[in-house]
Amino acid sequence: MRSLAVLCVLVALTSAAELPLDGFDYDSGAEDRIVGGHLAGPQATPFVASIRETCDSFGCHVCTGSILSSTWILTAGTCCRDPTRFYRIVVGEYDTYNEQNTTQLVHALNIVNHENYTYDTKANDICVIETDAPIDLSHPWVQPVTLPPQDMETFPGEFLTMAGWGELISGTSAYTEYLRAVDVMAADDAICRSTMGPTVNEAQVLCTDHDGGTKGMCNGDEGGPLVNVGSFQQVGIVSWSRGCAGVGWYDVNTQVSHYVDWICTATGGQICP
Repeated sequence: MRSLAVLCVLVALTSAAELPLDGFDYDSGAEDRIVGGHLAGPQATPFVASIRETCDSFGCHVCTGSILSSTWILTAGTCCRDPTRFYRIVVGEYDTYNEQNTTQLVHALNIVNHENYTYDTKANDICVIETDAPIDLSHPWVQPVTLPPQDMETFPGEFLTMAGWGELISGTSAYTEYLRAVDVMAADDAICRSTMGPTVNEAQVLCTDHDGGTKGMCNGDEGGPLVNVGSFQQVGIVSWSRGCAGVGWYDVNTQVSHYVDWICTATGGQICP
């Protein structure tokens, strides 16, 4: 999974010693402090989950996901294409090297990938994972996303936030220790299709702009949430791109609103509008 050529937040490197204890620079404010992303404070992105495979007691990060409810996680279909893997899901954590007092570990009980998911084209790149134990949602740093109405449109020019622990530089296999986020702009899906190729299904995807090659996602961020800025409403799932924030390319994300009814069915009616 680490070798997947998918999306990564390109960021300025910042020493952890310069940051507040919650990992977020509340005084930065201005865009000139953000090259391609920023450290994401746990209060701002409490819905993000780290999907891991076995390597130690907490596992090694391979994909990002989001909390749908106390027993369901939303991620990309590519992250679920090998159901034999022993998946672990960690929530309430922004530093993957050090356990926080909000950290919770659960395991995958039931993996439901989209029945028409295609690895080669990334069509229907969506999956839900049922956990073997309930996630405690009583802490403000561990909260679920909300879903948009079925087929709700996100229009070009709208600002959205991505988050994940993916590579800082493409091909390094060195995932960032701290959860990072980046604000991106929704792109015109027709232009995205003409640029990225005919496998882009405009009804199923939500493209975002790389802003001249300065913003985007990479390996390890796949499956992560794309939310409306300042809210927990998830409109996209990080899916694929060409390179990481490559100049002239787009990030292609699964459009969640196209799959709200599917999510309802896949979770046995537990997560419905």
